[in-house]
Amino acid sequence: MSNFEPEKYTDLDSGRCRALMAAVVERAVKDYGGALNILRKNPSNQHAQEVVVECELFFRGYASAWTEIDGEKIIEAVREKIAKKKGVNEIAR
Repeated sequence: MSNFEPEKYTDLDSGRCRALMAAVVERAVKDYGGALNILRKNPSNQHAQEVVVECELFFRGYASAWTEIDGEKIIEAVREKIAKKKGVNEIAR
């Protein structure tokens, strides 16, 4: 018989849950930046376009709820970083 008690794992403010949520947001930031880099070189790349849309939806929804950072600020910061890194003023939206 298992000693698993699911009610112990429902607290989203626990340190482990917060670390997991932060890791998910961090992974989305990396995926988003990578997709923006691909689109800079190949604006018609369908997969990269889909990743950008999915990540922006995530940032505006879950990421804002899971972190202290506004999702729009995440989007803006990643876009600025990619633009500066690549010497581009604006990446097409």
